[in-house]
Amino acid sequence: QRLEYQLSMDVSGFSPAELMVRVDGRKLTVTGKHEKKTESEAGVRSHEYREIRRETLLPEDVNVQAVLCSLSQDGQLCIEAPRLALPAAQGRDIPISRETPPLISARASPLPVCSNSCEGADQGPAEC
Repeated sequence: QRLEYQLSMDVSGFSPAELMVRVDGRKLTVTGKHEKKTESEAGVRSHEYREIRRETLLPEDVNVQAVLCSLSQDGQLCIEAPRLALPAAQGRDIPISRETPPLISARASPLPVCSNSCEGADQGPAEC
């Protein structure tokens, strides 16, 4: 596993002033708005408008307080954050329990009896 989380996205055509990177909990949002108005010598006007929005959920082992981002010369937005040092999962044995059959006679209960492991009191025998 890498020591850093890295995400790269193409935002060419956007300046750093037109981009915003926000972290809310584990959700990372990148937004950008670019607007350009031009008029040629012949009087032709053009209006260019571009907008970008990308959301991603950061992994649980990422330190969201230490997210950094940079913009390369070729328009790649690089987002980096260190990973948290989580303890390694320890192996463990899981005991197996035995269920004992209920002491109810077949005449008193015409339907099969569910064990206590069924979820929900209103489930019928077919759902156990």
